[in-house]
Amino acid sequence: TSGSADVVLVDMDGKTLNRWEVDAARARLLPNGNILVVHVSPWGEQRKPYKNFTAIINEYDWEGNVVWSHDAKAVAHHDIHRLPSGNTMFLTSQGIPDEVIAKITHPERRALKPYSDTIVEVNLKGEEVWRWDLWKHFDINYCGMRPCVTKSSEFKKKMSKHDWTHSN
Repeated sequence: TSGSADVVLVDMDGKTLNRWEVDAARARLLPNGNILVVHVSPWGEQRKPYKNFTAIINEYDWEGNVVWSHDAKAVAHHDIHRLPSGNTMFLTSQGIPDEVIAKITHPERRALKPYSDTIVEVNLKGEEVWRWDLWKHFDINYCGMRPCVTKSSEFKKKMSKHDWTHSN
């Protein structure tokens, strides 16, 4: 993938107000003018240092300096919010415990070792204050409105993980 993953803030007339030269899969403008970033876009996953940032959430000031950082210890993705309390909430993709995977009735789905999402809240010290693991609240044999399907053997060879509850 070519290009860049700069975060650009533009006004309603299309004028660039600021540009942060950071890789960002998602970025949120904070009331103080900083940006909160979930890293590793398709562009960044090929480049240092960003390809190592799959679990890193950073807050950058107006000049692009990191003013807060958190290692989510799992792939952070899709969305991030700074709450009024100052805490930060984000999504991660995490493995499901083996004892839960063992309850999957379809052997092909069980063999794929599904992953699930977790909503995590941390304070400014990086301490986890709340989490919600989707796998604890959903039937492991339920896949939504459509029935759980198995993938072709060719597809399974390419899959690194089965993303059971992918959230946005």
